[in-house]
Amino acid sequence: MAEDSNIILANRTDAQGTIEIVPEVLEVILGIAAVSVDGVYQMRGTMASTINSWFGRANHGKGVDLTVDGKRLTADVYVYLDYGVSVPKVAMAMQSSCANSCCS
Repeated sequence: MAEDSNIILANRTDAQGTIEIVPEVLEVILGIAAVSVDGVYQMRGTMASTINSWFGRANHGKGVDLTVDGKRLTADVYVYLDYGVSVPKVAMAMQSSCANSCCS
């Protein structure tokens, strides 16, 4: 059930076992990394996440969709940008920030 949706980071044969992470944790990490980039105004969320934020329930993973396909992990990050910023520059900075925060 829930174990099937976890991402296995390391599968060891010794007594230490496996290292697994829930995809929602990666969504939160990527969301925080994306918002920290200069030129990003805020993350784009759904209507439900917007209503939840009105009631004080922050969803840091909003605007991030993870897709796990075998050993390949793909993240789609949806954001609103500040007016007048260079979209390619902000996009490259977001890719770098997300890759460094998640994979290092």
